[in-house]
Amino acid sequence: MKRLTMLVLILTEVLTAYGQTFEPEILILTPSEFTFDKGFSWEVFAINNGLRNRPHNDDLDEYVNSTAFKKRPDNIQIMELSEISFLKTLDFSKQASFIAQQYLVYRFIERFPRLLVVLSGMKSEGSLSDLKTIAECENKQYVLNFPKIELYRSDGVSYAKMSVQLYDRSSQALLIGSSPKIVEKLVV
Repeated sequence: MKRLTMLVLILTEVLTAYGQTFEPEILILTPSEFTFDKGFSWEVFAINNGLRNRPHNDDLDEYVNSTAFKKRPDNIQIMELSEISFLKTLDFSKQASFIAQQYLVYRFIERFPRLLVVLSGMKSEGSLSDLKTIAECENKQYVLNFPKIELYRSDGVSYAKMSVQLYDRSSQALLIGSSPKIVEKLVV
């Protein structure tokens, strides 16, 4: 009996080491559609210009090649590489994806040490078949999608409307699926 228990423990250890599964696995897509009133043109232009012209940090390349980076757990390395790649094309609309990734990692990393939350430049209008294809091709458990983000003003107050979807590959269904809702008053 002791040998059987020992064999099961060794097999579990080996399969875990080779399988290297992460839990949960979330792929965050880039917003598919970003629209705004003409009154926001200057603000959006200024923010995009600032993001585009920010100093590129050459230290990131050194960091990725460092032994300190290579000693980090696999899931952390993958998430950091995802962030670095995503930041190279960051603009105002993509900040929703970036902020979502940062928040999910912050909230879940202590509970799920093997968490994997990665950013993607892919877009989806939000059909179930499209989200299913993306989840299968990218081999991710969940896909977080922002089909549409809209900025507008009404009675002198600025608003943002967002559509948010969370697709679950195992159930092949939306766990969160919303029509655009006002999520926040903007202070501009």
